[in-house]
Amino acid sequence: DLLAQRPADQAALIALTGSTRNDKFWAVRARAVDAIGIWGSDPGRATIAPMRNVTTALMAATRDPDTRVRQEGVTALGRLTLSGTTARDVNIRLREIARMDPSLFVRGAALASDILLEKNVALPLAKQMMASEVWQNVIRTPAINALKAVGTLEALQLVQQYAPTAHQ
Repeated sequence: DLLAQRPADQAALIALTGSTRNDKFWAVRARAVDAIGIWGSDPGRATIAPMRNVTTALMAATRDPDTRVRQEGVTALGRLTLSGTTARDVNIRLREIARMDPSLFVRGAALASDILLEKNVALPLAKQMMASEVWQNVIRTPAINALKAVGTLEALQLVQQYAPTAHQ
């Protein structure tokens, strides 16, 4: 937490990035992933050199053995401002996770991040994944929130189709 409070300090960023992979405790890895994801979400940092290390660390976190770390990783990736081949690689990885991760929570978070990054391009996958009834709507709920944030007509139509209705 103290390192996360030092966003301008390169040594803190390096320490956090290392913690995403090397700490033995899942909660420390997850918190480090969240912290570097917040650091990387600043659009002003999208083109600076440390962004490559942040993106690489977040991509590695999507392969962590602990579900909670993977979920933080895919969520953090959805906050980044990416372009070029890095954006393509991240989007491919998020779609792969959304379809195949063993955790439904991670799948839902990956779908939401893909929607946030790709906007309407992600809608076919969103339609496919949201069509299935899944326990506690763990895939639909994050996807609906992401679709609302995107706010395009097509995204809002999908929200209307799948958002839970209030029963009176």
